Amino acid sequence: MDCIVDFEGSENTPEMDWVVDFEGKLGEMETSKVAEDWKKQSIYKVYACTQGRNPKAYVPQAVAFGPYHHNEKQLKMQMDAHKHRALHHFLNKSRKPLKTYVTAMQSVVPELMACYNIPDANWKQDPYFLQLMLLDGCFMLEILRANKAINKPRVAYGDYDGDADPIFSYHGKVYVMPYIRRDMLMLENQLPMQLLEKLVTIEAIIQVRR
Repeated sequence: MDCIVDFEGSENTPEMDWVVDFEGKLGEMETSKVAEDWKKQSIYKVYACTQGRNPKAYVPQAVAFGPYHHNEKQLKMQMDAHKHRALHHFLNKSRKPLKTYVTAMQSVVPELMACYNIPDANWKQDPYFLQLMLLDGCFMLEILRANKAINKPRVAYGDYDGDADPIFSYHGKVYVMPYIRRDMLMLENQLPMQLLEKLVTIEAIIQVRR
């Protein structure tokens, strides 16, 4: 005769606590919402088992773009100051204050955040995500533009410091930008295309003086 165990009628014992806990978690899961979140993601974390074969193939060496590697100390030391410089030059060229970009970008923050697999709920309440997107997005745009504009020695890009600039100069293009461009291709180190499109759109808006 088959033995049927009635869990509902059984007493709660330490051995059964995990069943109660698991059933509670099952009730909290919204499978349809999880599936929708997966559809929105476009920038993924690489599984550790894949990284193990060649870690450097998946980890940025010069600059971090996006939230996955932003806290790595060496990358921050190498590029954070240059990111802030790039933002300053970007704003000067666009002739718009930072507040204009912040205000316009706030509406797309949920869309940008959905591109990443960020389990930490604090990110969803932290204004640092928008700051990160602005810094990284403007820096990437400046790198792409400088790489195209600088085609020989002593060619200056924008209002940077010419040959003295460690990044936005011919020297920087030859010796630094190749590593930055390589890091742009890292699976975990990308920015949403809609971020760059939004920044360019705001930049192109002609302000009417009153």
